[in-house]
Amino acid sequence: MYKIGIVGDRESVLGYMSLGFGVFEAQDAKTAGEYIDKLAWSDYAIIFITQSYASELTDVINKYANKPLPAIVPLPDKSGSDYGEKILKSAVERAVGADILFKD
Repeated sequence: MYKIGIVGDRESVLGYMSLGFGVFEAQDAKTAGEYIDKLAWSDYAIIFITQSYASELTDVINKYANKPLPAIVPLPDKSGSDYGEKILKSAVERAVGADILFKD
């Protein structure tokens, strides 16, 4: 059975433990990248990563972008970055062929 994991700073990821996620607390982006590589070769189908680390790990994330598993998804964190929104917008544009996610 596949699992879901989340990688990020303690404040952002700890609450996901109650949802049954595999929680991986990283002190920095380098450690987060190491977790992603480790989880990608395990039974993790979805790996969430906090935006602040994801923005520093585009090379690691892009390694898995064209593979069916795992799906690596940036999530908002305490930093308030819009990195995750940009990634989602790009993915939707590729899939649909147009920007359907617009803000007023």
